[in-house]
Amino acid sequence: MRLLFGACVATLIACQSKPDPVEQQRLVVMEQHVRDLQQRVAELESGAARQYVETRILSSKLAGSIEFSPGSSGYGSLYTPSGTFLVSLEKIEPYADGQRLTFRIGNPQAVAYGHPTLKLKWGRRMPKVAVGDASQSIEEWRASLRSKEQLLTSDLRAGAWNTVTTTVSPATGEDVGYVEFAMDISNVSMLRR
Repeated sequence: MRLLFGACVATLIACQSKPDPVEQQRLVVMEQHVRDLQQRVAELESGAARQYVETRILSSKLAGSIEFSPGSSGYGSLYTPSGTFLVSLEKIEPYADGQRLTFRIGNPQAVAYGHPTLKLKWGRRMPKVAVGDASQSIEEWRASLRSKEQLLTSDLRAGAWNTVTTTVSPATGEDVGYVEFAMDISNVSMLRR
């Protein structure tokens, strides 16, 4: 009986020590296929994260706001129901316990706009988007933004650049790594003939 048991164990060990070459090749092919699929999933997740950010930027433009960061140059187009404006963030400088933001608002229309309301959101820079949790990271960041509305005491002159300053506080330089600008305009003035 012991001899029979020993022969069975020896046969099992022999079977395990000599893997089937066909099975080995199949296993290698399957492992490579899994690695290829994992790489493809990572690429798709990364592409989806980029698309999420691009869609968010496009929808903010369509929603009538412009995004700025410190050091950004040039101007953006702000679309409102009353007209299109050109807006640039000229400078950010410390002021009391906050930061003073200076905007230039270009009004290319032949009408003046009386006492618009600035709508600002600000916060730290947008986080780098990580694969797999892009929407959660962006939503958490958006929830951390602060906001402010300010009624301007002056008009936006027709066909001119208008300089507007506002202060956001409390805020450090890092706290204004991102600025979103929008305007609400309800008063339009035209010359009478």
